[in-house]
Amino acid sequence: MNVFPYKLFRDALKELEKDTFEEIYFSENSIVDIYLHCLKETKSIVLEKLFLYSEANQDETQIKEGIDSNIIHKKRKMDLPRPKNTSNESQPNTTKKTEYNSESQTTKSRKKENQDIFCVNGSVPELLEFVKDYSESKISSQTYTTVNKNWFFIYSNSRILNSLFFLFGDGWKCTINYYNGHTENIYNKETSLLALNVLNILDLTVIVAGAPEWRLEFCQKMIETIESIFSLNPKLSFLDTNNTTIPTNEYPIIRNPLKQYENQISLQEFSNLIQDEFCEPFIIKNATNHWPAFSKNNSWNNLEYLCSAVGYYRLVPIEIGNNYTESTWSQKLVYFSEYLEDCILSKSNNKTSYLAQHNLFKQSRKLSNDFNIPDYCYTDAKCFERCKNKFNSCCGNVEDVIINAWIGPKNTVTPLHYDTFHNLFCQVAGYKYVKLLSHKFSSQVYPYDPSTMLSNTSQVDAEFPNLEKHSEFCSLPFLECILSPGDLLYIPPKYWHYLRSLSVST
Repeated sequence: MNVFPYKLFRDALKELEKDTFEEIYFSENSIVDIYLHCLKETKSIVLEKLFLYSEANQDETQIKEGIDSNIIHKKRKMDLPRPKNTSNESQPNTTKKTEYNSESQTTKSRKKENQDIFCVNGSVPELLEFVKDYSESKISSQTYTTVNKNWFFIYSNSRILNSLFFLFGDGWKCTINYYNGHTENIYNKETSLLALNVLNILDLTVIVAGAPEWRLEFCQKMIETIESIFSLNPKLSFLDTNNTTIPTNEYPIIRNPLKQYENQISLQEFSNLIQDEFCEPFIIKNATNHWPAFSKNNSWNNLEYLCSAVGYYRLVPIEIGNNYTESTWSQKLVYFSEYLEDCILSKSNNKTSYLAQHNLFKQSRKLSNDFNIPDYCYTDAKCFERCKNKFNSCCGNVEDVIINAWIGPKNTVTPLHYDTFHNLFCQVAGYKYVKLLSHKFSSQVYPYDPSTMLSNTSQVDAEFPNLEKHSEFCSLPFLECILSPGDLLYIPPKYWHYLRSLSVST
């Protein structure tokens, strides 16, 4: 029988209670009060159910902890601001409505002039949805790096509360049946659909807000819990899953190969290479063959394994179109299994879709265990050692390494562009053609206007340039290679690079 995760839920409540959002309370007291009310209501339900479950299972230790939690974490009674505008358009549509009055509380001193007055009528899930929408608008209205971190916290917290409210509300009967071993009584179409919605909510917490700090681990564990209880990760039977072999006559002819090392080099040698001001890109062969991702049981060549590791119903963002510079390019969220079936394995001539530059490993702990961050990432590169401002350092933070995944079908293209940080590209499955040009030719690669978001991207089709339109580009010296499984490609900062997949690749 599965062990009930008391600690997971109690620890989450303790962490949630630490966030009072005093920094933004003066200007955003209405939305903070609504959030705190939802926290109070959800906490009450969770602790009550934990106590009843532990009592029913005669777990004396958990009973005592449940009682203590009710005493220790009891908060002051929260009154919410009474909305002035209660028109039908501003009220959530609800069948079960509760009104919260705050006529006894004066909030004028805490309100700034022309502050929005929110409707606060509705059930807890509806109020949490409102908090989520409001915080998401704050996140999307600014560039990601300038958003007040409190909005990432409020967004994430509201989604976490929503998942707890479901598990200890509509999903409670299924939950206790699962942990009591009565698995035959778990399946219910209505609650399974609700569980799927909560799964999507937690995925969006990671995708939209990054699930900062303790929240990421909670979301990962909560997702695994919900998938287990409601059987949301069915066994798949993909056909023709090994699509990564390509005929040798489809290889582009390599005229200007870059330097490569047949085996791993020492950290000192790597450090010396990349700190040379004339450093060029290079490949280290067989650098990652020891990863579990290359093993028989965990092979990323096997799309069925990938889907199982990530999850059938996990939301992922994909790019639609040949590349992101085209006017018809777009993005959307799809289930990971849908992406593999419809976009990777499908033989139809639909628009190219690409899961590109997404930290899929935040959503899948199992997949993140299939590889190791190369030790080369921790050498004393200039961007780590000498940068005085951490926000200008490698990947934006001297203590972190940005990790992203690219999974796509044949002929997905990343247009010619540069990054401002040191780049280690690890090819796990399939093959890619790469073309690279030095940053000293930046003015001759026809970059987009510096005032646009594409200022680090070239207007040229690097592999098949227009000789008349981009004649200057055609005479530039370049390096190129074909990446194979196990290869590690180092790209210096601001070095222009173009990639095209020659097969299904990851």
